[in-house]
Amino acid sequence: HLVAVDGDDLTRSSPSVDREPIAALDFDAPDGATFDPQTGDWFVLEDATVSVVDDGTGARAGAETTGTIELSADTADPVIAYNSADELLYVMDAQSETLEGLDSDGNVRTRVSLASTELSDPVAMTFAPTTDPTDEADELNLFVADSGTATTSGGVTELSFATVAALAAPVDSATHVRTTETSGWNPASPDPAGIVWLPTDDDLVVVDSEVDETTGAGWNNVNLWQ
Repeated sequence: HLVAVDGDDLTRSSPSVDREPIAALDFDAPDGATFDPQTGDWFVLEDATVSVVDDGTGARAGAETTGTIELSADTADPVIAYNSADELLYVMDAQSETLEGLDSDGNVRTRVSLASTELSDPVAMTFAPTTDPTDEADELNLFVADSGTATTSGGVTELSFATVAALAAPVDSATHVRTTETSGWNPASPDPAGIVWLPTDDDLVVVDSEVDETTGAGWNNVNLWQ
């Protein structure tokens, strides 16, 4: 299923969930997904392929794949996020410390070095308005959920970089804006695994799929933070 929750429902103990069946699309084990709020298209990552999925809310009856974007075979454990500002699909490769913006044909339109960001194990990311109050209201930064390592805590890192729309795919450098240690929240989130921006509330929502295990964080009966 493609699962969607209204932003106003996230604070409820039992939020209303919309589920769109996608069994007919023959996905085996998707590794991630991101959403284009302008067209309603989903981008579903599986192995080295991103499938563009129309969820059926428009003229079509039922969800269907309308296109695919092939990633480089050398990309290791990619994380994806769609940027509505430049209409590019961004793919992060933590191993090579790069972030690439792809068009609908899979062409690299911009490439960013992540060497200075100190990310450990990024597992999800989303574009959302910058936290700097001096920036323009429509300026977006990249927020990355990082699960950390055996010796470092996980957290959410905000990255700012100049978007360059050019065929030559020039290299730019990301700027580390701020790191929030989610292990310091109460209740704590020691291993955040997902993040998304709610434009209606101007909030970030962070999920932690392992918080309610027998860990140092204990059993809090909580695994979503807004």
